[in-house]
Amino acid sequence: MLGSNIREEYAKAVRQGQKELKDRAAAGLDPYPSVLEELLPDISLCSVQDLSVLEIPADRIVGTRTAGRISAFSAGFLPLLDADSEFALKWMALCRAHLSDTGIRDPIECWEYLGDFYVQEGNKRVSVLRWFGAVTIPARVRRVLPRSFDTPRERAYGEFLEFYRASRIYGVQFRKPGEYAKLLAFLGREKDEDWTTEESRAFSVRRGAWNAVTHGMIKGLYYQRCGCLTPEYAGVYAHPACHTAPALEWENRSVSRRIPGGWHDAGDYGKYVKPGAVTVAHLLWAWKLFPQGCSDNLDIPETGNGIPDILNEA
Repeated sequence: MLGSNIREEYAKAVRQGQKELKDRAAAGLDPYPSVLEELLPDISLCSVQDLSVLEIPADRIVGTRTAGRISAFSAGFLPLLDADSEFALKWMALCRAHLSDTGIRDPIECWEYLGDFYVQEGNKRVSVLRWFGAVTIPARVRRVLPRSFDTPRERAYGEFLEFYRASRIYGVQFRKPGEYAKLLAFLGREKDEDWTTEESRAFSVRRGAWNAVTHGMIKGLYYQRCGCLTPEYAGVYAHPACHTAPALEWENRSVSRRIPGGWHDAGDYGKYVKPGAVTVAHLLWAWKLFPQGCSDNLDIPETGNGIPDILNEA
């Protein structure tokens, strides 16, 4: 990727970051990454475990250890600073390194609390890697244990620690007690049964194998939208506003109605109520049944508003 293209990539990331900032603020959500020291002011009183370098789920990185640089990022670690800033130049240098033959190899340093990760060193690496769709990021992790296991969330986390001890899998996070037991029963495994490296890797691969396909299918609906698709989000499929004239009723051509939006059904660009209703139903059921698989990072105009993009599309 040429230098001019890297600069364009940064500008695109900033635009999306600014949109996320605005949308989250309008929704009453914190527009910046969470801060562990604010969430856990008595962290010095907690037990801490030093873990080895791990591949951690990129979407579980939710904040920073301290509040020092949070204003440089949106909540989703999208950059916010001017393209001529020192921060931006370093971000673009990391972008160039990521796209090179060597890639970004140095692990970040972070803290884990209740299954979420807070970066101490490597915020820009997280930003670049997540921007390019990294599923996992290498990290040197320090785990902060809660001082009690009284709440349902804390009890579920205690069950996660037992699950992790046996499986070494970080990508499965439940927040209700009893869910890990259900998972193990479904897999036909005992709670204290150790997993082999091959079993852990196979389970992790199966879990994320369809992410790209799922994202592609959902974004495919964006390309089918009736309306204006901009180059920023649609690339070569961009087109100006279409079908702006009122539609005529099939059985009474003297009656016209304005029906903007929806999806083009096929090559004829027709829009039909039944296929549209079925599509909306499928999207809503997918979110209801598998909310953990519904992200807010499909790079559509609504991305970054704190609502899963599958619901944005519906």
